[in-house]
Amino acid sequence: MASNSSIYAEFFGVSTPHITFDVLPNTDPNIPFHFIVSSAVDSQGDGNFAAGWYPVFDAVTISNYKGRHLKPGSNTESQTKFILSITSPQFKGIDGWTDKATNSIINLINQYNFDGIDICFSSIDRSVTAQNFANRVAELIRRLRQQRKIGIVSISPTPTLDVYYQSLYHNLHAQVDFVNYRFYGLPQIPVDLRTFREAIVRVKDVLYPGAKVLVGNKTNRQSNGKINDLIFFQAYAQVPGLHGIFGWAADESPREFTFERDALKALAQVQIPQPSIYF
Repeated sequence: MASNSSIYAEFFGVSTPHITFDVLPNTDPNIPFHFIVSSAVDSQGDGNFAAGWYPVFDAVTISNYKGRHLKPGSNTESQTKFILSITSPQFKGIDGWTDKATNSIINLINQYNFDGIDICFSSIDRSVTAQNFANRVAELIRRLRQQRKIGIVSISPTPTLDVYYQSLYHNLHAQVDFVNYRFYGLPQIPVDLRTFREAIVRVKDVLYPGAKVLVGNKTNRQSNGKINDLIFFQAYAQVPGLHGIFGWAADESPREFTFERDALKALAQVQIPQPSIYF
């Protein structure tokens, strides 16, 4: 049985979806399943975030899904969480950003009943220092925590922006619940077990020490950056102290959902899954 600290998270809303929550293989009641809704988008870089995902995923749909996936032994607490991912075409860190971001994100949380937020910026203006990024985003998180609007905070570093995310993590260490590391964004994708295992250890022990790290991979074998599934799951099983797996992304995944099913097996510690497709 998986420990309570082992979770599976998956981004969705990345592209126009042809799926609903119910088609995903959320089949193990002992493994918490986090949907990371992608994304609330700050289009102008001024902090005004707006829903950028497919409108079929509304508050009623989310609430009903939570109600059908309660924790074993609980009549009220859902095993499924919905996390709001926030991003922008380019983070600019302008004056007043935190005030506008706080207000617009609170509106989205209230409207959709999200359980937390995920920081998922992939582009940052060159004029923005790591400290500026950390200060602005950390203050946003503090305000949302203080107003009891969120219960979960994750950050999703991409390797090219580690210096920014490291600054944020060290600024706000105690308030970051999970680090969803986008290993598929590495400049050179690991092609053997030893290299990938070393990459995971570096993230866990050097870049984000003490973090609850979720190891990320692409779900579609045709995607750029996809790590061989056999290497991925073997490395995950061999590195101690990890807290879960996440996939990018539900709406890009082949409808067999092979990666998702293998990830749930890995987290349940039944066996190291043998992927259906080898590279």
